[in-house]
Amino acid sequence: MKSLPSKLLFVLTIIFILSACSKNSTVPNPVIPRGSDSSSMSDVIYAVNKNYLGQNEQLGLDIYFPTNNSTVSKSPLVLFIHGGGFLDGNKKSAKNDCQVLASKGFTVASIDYRLGWTKDNTNPCTSNVDEALNAFYRAQQDARAALRFLVSKAATYSIDVTNIFIVGASSGAQIAMAIPYLTQDSAEVYYPGVSKNLGLLDNAGNNLKNTYSIKGIGCMWGSLINTSLITQQNAVPSIFFHGQQDGVIPWNVGYGYNCSNFPIGYGAKPLYDRLTSLGVAAVAHIDPLGGHGIYDSQFNEENIACFFNSVINGQAQTGFYTTKISSCN
Repeated sequence: MKSLPSKLLFVLTIIFILSACSKNSTVPNPVIPRGSDSSSMSDVIYAVNKNYLGQNEQLGLDIYFPTNNSTVSKSPLVLFIHGGGFLDGNKKSAKNDCQVLASKGFTVASIDYRLGWTKDNTNPCTSNVDEALNAFYRAQQDARAALRFLVSKAATYSIDVTNIFIVGASSGAQIAMAIPYLTQDSAEVYYPGVSKNLGLLDNAGNNLKNTYSIKGIGCMWGSLINTSLITQQNAVPSIFFHGQQDGVIPWNVGYGYNCSNFPIGYGAKPLYDRLTSLGVAAVAHIDPLGGHGIYDSQFNEENIACFFNSVINGQAQTGFYTTKISSCN
């Protein structure tokens, strides 16, 4: 019998080897790179839902892995929620903040969420407030969908699900503050009939059933609809940043945009007071001369990371600061 041509024999040999490997081995989870500024993933789809225009929208997130040469097998997670008044911004706008947090040992997921409502930029008080409230509710659904997704991928992304934190700026901080405190029942009180139009808070965007518990919050110039939502049972250690001259979201108690047709918001001062009155750790950085947005990403995120680590270590800090001084002890 004639021998097989050498090229054909080589191909058959390779096929045999690959076949044997596929039968006797399993594909491992992706190895997450550490210790490099390039340790990130972009545009990971976590949910799909109807947007402001009634169109299906894919929602993505970017993941920044720890860049501090950590040798731990799992890292605490920070969900970062960008600002923009529920109209503007995207996950990329938080890149600097996320990189600072990643350099401190956190896996950080920056999310896009559904945007859109009718705002009068000339006179916000004549805006469509109902649409603004719907925009907040949709964003709340999306952030919760992202958390379910990330918990479902904890093994793939080396996430420590016992240490999950949230950071938000402006509208993102409003979303962050509501995640542990706004239940479906309280949502129906503050936003009557919203679930009939937009669905429930905790099953929108994806079909995942994963649960999570929030260990701490970083709230940058944000607010909560009412401090009474915070109880001894659900209170979460938090660090706040706010300017006393903020005309968008009040640092104390007041209306959004200083418009009485918008809901009352409770900013950094009453939130700090509520948590500390319950004996829960809280830090507030209040700039008496600051407006909507104070200090800078490096200062803010370094202090947030330090606060989160103090929570993880069981030595959570508490303090109220009115100058640009680090709260990191």
